[in-house]
Amino acid sequence: VSTGITVKIGDRITFSASGTWCYCACNAPECTVTANGNPNTANNPESLIVNAPLGLLIGRVGTAGSYFAI
Repeated sequence: VSTGITVKIGDRITFSASGTWCYCACNAPECTVTANGNPNTANNPESLIVNAPLGLLIGRVGTAGSYFAI
């Protein structure tokens, strides 16, 4: 999802996240995570970042940039 924010090389940006979300359809408590993701899933092959917890809040600059943890 594009934020519509233009970022140039050298710009500093900050992020702040709060709340929880559930990444499975069953709404099980073990699927409800914060922006830090589920610490019990750090090696999940479905994660877009290697060794990152499933559900971790991620970002990307542009359409070709690499994903990074926020």
